[in-house]
Amino acid sequence: MALSKSRLFTFFACISLVNSNQQVPSKLLPTEISSDNGILRTIYLDTDGGVFEYIPYKPIYDGTCQIRFPENVKFFDTKNAHIRADAPKVESNLFRIVSANSKTEPSSGPFQFTIYFKNKLSFQPNEIEVFCDSSDSWQFSVYSFPQSSDNSEIQTNIYPSSLNNGAFVSYTVEFPSRVNNFDLNKPNGKFSTDNNKTFNIFDVPGDGPVWMKFEYTNSFLSNEVIVRNQDQTETTTNSNPDFPTEYVSTTTSDPESPVTPDNSQKLYPTCMHEPNDNFRWSTCPKETNKNEWYGVSFRSENLQAAVQACADMGPLKPDGTSGSKLAWIDSQDTDMCMYDLMHWMNLEGDETLLIGAYYEENFINEALTGYKWIDYEGENGNGTQLLSYSNSLNYQNFLENTSERPSSNAVAAYLGPNAKYFAEYGWIEVNEYDSFRYVCRIDCDEVDSGWSIGFSLVLVIGLQMLTV
Repeated sequence: MALSKSRLFTFFACISLVNSNQQVPSKLLPTEISSDNGILRTIYLDTDGGVFEYIPYKPIYDGTCQIRFPENVKFFDTKNAHIRADAPKVESNLFRIVSANSKTEPSSGPFQFTIYFKNKLSFQPNEIEVFCDSSDSWQFSVYSFPQSSDNSEIQTNIYPSSLNNGAFVSYTVEFPSRVNNFDLNKPNGKFSTDNNKTFNIFDVPGDGPVWMKFEYTNSFLSNEVIVRNQDQTETTTNSNPDFPTEYVSTTTSDPESPVTPDNSQKLYPTCMHEPNDNFRWSTCPKETNKNEWYGVSFRSENLQAAVQACADMGPLKPDGTSGSKLAWIDSQDTDMCMYDLMHWMNLEGDETLLIGAYYEENFINEALTGYKWIDYEGENGNGTQLLSYSNSLNYQNFLENTSERPSSNAVAAYLGPNAKYFAEYGWIEVNEYDSFRYVCRIDCDEVDSGWSIGFSLVLVIGLQMLTV
């Protein structure tokens, strides 16, 4: 199946190619289905799964949106909502999403979610039921998971509807099956368990989410988790919170549905970014970019601060450097993912996002003057930013091409007002001292393989690069 050049430039979504014997939807994406409650938009769909977006007609505020599939799905993840985790447990084909953090999860949407079918293209978008009710209040939610693959470490958090500044709280978390290596990320607290399935969490600050991590013994989805206050739990596994039960790792699995390397589906991306409320993380279904994260910041920074903020998002590569960078857009595929990301962020367009390119003028060797991608060594490089000839831009997409030296050194991806097509998107010069929202990009293949750039000519530029 080949896409013509004209179709590539008008295609809204990042579409992965499929084998010729697979059946794919005949309609160009995105498609929209309207209801009395809102609009369900199909961003991407193939025989394995899809990416959808729901826009309620009215904000849900402290309410709930219910997403019901006609049958169970193999995978569900949302990046701009939390999964409601109140009792009682719901049926496995129902996902209740809430706007837990209003700064990163606007109650007016759009709410984007990704699914994998259990069977090839087993239902159509018009069979998905979504209903939002602002009066359907919630008490507890969890950060959507899984986000990674191959029984790797799961990271999630408990987010209550009401935060208690200055108070300490305790929770009980019930998983549908046993988990391995459960631990609290931050804040530090205490926990106990008798069965590696129900965990009592004690004395954690009530002014924010409680991050936790674990590993699967049997896979399950985030809608199967129940969270309660300690005083809502009829029985506990330990009567004395000052002496929590010692955690013992278990490898016990359910013989009816064991997860093994032979039968577990590989989920992408295969690595995980650091938890941070400043970013909205998304993926691109395009085959060449399926193992990458794109994080759009909510705060604006200048170029120097943005480079360091992206590096702080990790994860670390085997050589100890960060796998996260202020976005390098080194191919048209990646550029189309960036366009797609910006288009669905704001359907009206007019978006400017800082990327990791910088114009360097080399007075010693004019041949080395030009645009380079910025890399950041972090602690191993004593906090230096690096430009090199090997980082030169082999792919460019400036809206205005000129051979003259630019008046500003930084670069931003730009989508103009009411822009509807990739041809209306491109890069612009911006001042490196001005503040913009920005995009971090994590290539999980680099993290998994330990690949790193070999600098043929390294120009070490200290953190004062943008302040002199």
